Amino acid sequence: MPEIKYQNQAFLSRKEPRQIGDCLRTTIANLLGLDRDSVPHFVQEAEGGFCDCMKRVNAFLRPYGLVYMLVETKTEEFKWFGIEGLHHVGYGQTCRNTRHAVSGKDREMIHDPHPDKDGLELMDDKIGVFVALRPWEKL
Repeated sequence: MPEIKYQNQAFLSRKEPRQIGDCLRTTIANLLGLDRDSVPHFVQEAEGGFCDCMKRVNAFLRPYGLVYMLVETKTEEFKWFGIEGLHHVGYGQTCRNTRHAVSGKDREMIHDPHPDKDGLELMDDKIGVFVALRPWEKL
């Protein structure tokens, strides 16, 4: 299995010309140990909003035997349930007043793909996790 990468996003959000930042695709690539440019820019390509974006993410992950799900959890639940070492996508608001995705581990940020590295003001309760479609197979 490849190791986590620490790549920066290629695109930052801009109003003119309309460009959506690629923090989500970069974070997914980083967590899966893939090159950022080998992963589609799901958010920019999604025409049907959030659900279309998630469908695109899951279509991309299917050949890897994975699905992507948002799970609502609080930091203390990791301790309660004995969860340790869970890499995930963390979401939240930035000091730039934008929504942003970062790499997390056990509900702590481990890498911000934005060049400024400002991170999140507060991580949302919902995090993105990868789930094996066929857990009996080795990844």
